[in-house]
Amino acid sequence: MRFSTLLPLLPLAARTVFADTIAIDVGEGGLKFSPNNPTAKVGDQLVFTFYPLAHSVTQSSFAAPCAPLAGGINSGFVPVSSGTGGTFTVTVNNTDPIWLYCAQTKATHCQAGMVMAVNAPSSGNTLDAYTAASMKTSNSTIGPSVSGGVLALNGTSSSGGNSSSTTTGGAGPSPTASSSSGSSSGSSSGSTSSAAAAALATGGMEWAVLGGAAVLGGLLV
Repeated sequence: MRFSTLLPLLPLAARTVFADTIAIDVGEGGLKFSPNNPTAKVGDQLVFTFYPLAHSVTQSSFAAPCAPLAGGINSGFVPVSSGTGGTFTVTVNNTDPIWLYCAQTKATHCQAGMVMAVNAPSSGNTLDAYTAASMKTSNSTIGPSVSGGVLALNGTSSSGGNSSSTTTGGAGPSPTASSSSGSSSGSSSGSTSSAAAAALATGGMEWAVLGGAAVLGGLLV
């Protein structure tokens, strides 16, 4: 689903542009992103909505699927018991391909084909090729913190990247897998930063909380 929103350019710009909002469901009806191969232009916003039980939106390179790209997009794990569990909004800064996967290790979501691409080529490094490569990997890992977007959970928002006022929640135990769909659930508890890093390495959850408004790419969100 796409609809237009008016986004201001940099403060010195004298004109405005129309950008699209691209809604993407994460884990609705199975281990998948829907849609999984959208086309986006500069300024468009990708709005990921999370469904049960615990998924992530994590960026990799094409060459190394199911492994986090340094400095790339990462929502962290978002636990959802029922319905939807918040959103993760990413602003598109260029039209290069973006390769994304769910890093949940229970039921090996990435290896099961829970991957997607934005602006994927129609030949060569295609989404089909990326999906096939992801299924051949042996494990999945997730980035250390929320980055590359704004995560909104339960009335709070957290931003990765340039925000200096973000605080980080502790990581909880690894989410457990669903016997019916292969999805997974999770919970979080306070912990030290070293424990959080260890939990993330085994499929734990982490998200940051930012009071008030969040800023992404110079835009007030």
